Amino acid sequence: MVLFLLVATTSCTGATQSNDEPPGRDPVARKHEHDKGKHLLVVVRTTRTPAPRVEIVSAREVDLPLPRERAPKTRADSWRVELLDGAGAVLSTAEVAHPDSVRGEFAAADGSMESHHVDREISEMIVRFPIDATARTLRVLVPEAAMRAHREFGRVALPQGAVQ
Repeated sequence: MVLFLLVATTSCTGATQSNDEPPGRDPVARKHEHDKGKHLLVVVRTTRTPAPRVEIVSAREVDLPLPRERAPKTRADSWRVELLDGAGAVLSTAEVAHPDSVRGEFAAADGSMESHHVDREISEMIVRFPIDATARTLRVLVPEAAMRAHREFGRVALPQGAVQ
């Protein structure tokens, strides 16, 4: 029974990775296919005023597989952070729900609940991407007021050596 649980846990987390490579495989092509045992962890800061600005607080490789989302949700009102290659092609996209908004609920004097939203001028978000040696830039997209499309908030180059 203990052996069964160990095997089930290992297979669910994706912790088992095969290092077997077919002969003649190009290592550059293999790197472009994403390193399944690592991922890129980036902390991004956005500032709304006086002009929209995006900066990277930190970026580093993590020696663990990219966490899986149990139920990925695509929402029209989410911010999007895209990982781009040198030509500007999208390599990967991460969605973040309202990083610039804080929501709180408080009891009113009559006992009912009141909801309050506060928009922040400066916000930070954590995003994770597959490792890709061709990655060069992050682009942050925010939803338009009509929430039917996204517009570019800003771009920032990845720090030198963020992806090996």
